[in-house]
Amino acid sequence: MPPAAGRTLMSMPGSPGDLARRLLADLVAVPSENPPGRAYDQVQAVLADWLRRFGVASEMHTVRGKPNLVARVGCGRPVLLVNGHVDVVPADAAGWSYPPYRLTEANGRLYGRGTADMKGALAAMAVALAVTGQQGGPPRGTIVFTATVDEETGGHDGLESLLSSGIADADWALVGEPTGLEVACCGKGVLQQRVTVTGRAAHAAMPYLGANAISAAAEAIRRLEAAEPDVAHPLLGHGTLTVGTIRGGVAANVVAPECQFTVDRRLVPGERVEPIQEEIRRVLHGTVAGMGCRCTVEDILVAQPFETPPDAPIVRWAEAALQALGRSPGEPRGIVAFTDARFPAARGIPTIVLGPGRLEQAHGADEYIEEEQLSAAVALYTRLFQTL
Repeated sequence: MPPAAGRTLMSMPGSPGDLARRLLADLVAVPSENPPGRAYDQVQAVLADWLRRFGVASEMHTVRGKPNLVARVGCGRPVLLVNGHVDVVPADAAGWSYPPYRLTEANGRLYGRGTADMKGALAAMAVALAVTGQQGGPPRGTIVFTATVDEETGGHDGLESLLSSGIADADWALVGEPTGLEVACCGKGVLQQRVTVTGRAAHAAMPYLGANAISAAAEAIRRLEAAEPDVAHPLLGHGTLTVGTIRGGVAANVVAPECQFTVDRRLVPGERVEPIQEEIRRVLHGTVAGMGCRCTVEDILVAQPFETPPDAPIVRWAEAALQALGRSPGEPRGIVAFTDARFPAARGIPTIVLGPGRLEQAHGADEYIEEEQLSAAVALYTRLFQTL
């Protein structure tokens, strides 16, 4: 296909890495926080306008008022789905050394909310897509670039909806979550639940007349945390269970009639959600009933783990691109967070996670991406697109 119409990258001062940095600054400047899911229109407009200026057409697919951007370069098969999400977790400026929504360069690092997770990857993907388009497209096939919403709260109105509708159907998929530019071929899933324990109030001077929901919850939590997962994965180890929040009681001199807490259970490939749900319910109900209480369990979020064989063609293709750029591909690894990679993988699409930045930098104060990682990501994605 002929090069796309529009401004050429060569007409811009600086390298492709510089372009990615400037685009990243514009993306970071939009506080697309989720929750609650704000400023999606603005951040997608920044990305769409940048792509348009460099000759790449895009379209918006709106789900329940939330815009997902899709851009294509090339034609025919194979189809490579390239994905990143535009939403970021909220940032409390009081805990930051730099303004969270202004890209700040210091000591080779680019600070700002979403730099690692994962507007850095989006910027690198967009530049690589424009480079490839202006060179006439990939040698074969189609690159489908998707910038989607709501990953931080499940992704159902984002990438999952594009796949369900057939808009993002593909032969291979690459998700740009931060892996330090190492190939991740598997990832954990998650089961998050809200547990409400109900007891019976009584005067604290006569606790035997009541049933303490806090005590019952504490014992249930102890038993849940003591359970050892029986499935071990060679790259991801065992699943984990964490109690993230807890609240209960009405006053210091009242036996607590209610206690509520949340459970986060991470799953590795080989584990299934349904048996784990059943086991958690068994432990909870058995424990609190023995202490005169009852409980309800509500699923907040369910995300299955995903796995692509480490010797799959998509993994070898990504490793070859890294090697061609002088970067050691190392051994395939896993990513401990749950990601949107599970959606194409669940549809039988071989999927990897490969992006700049480190997961350790995500979600905290002073989030950053190394400038070298951003520039290297542009080169890597460009190489991948041109060797499809």
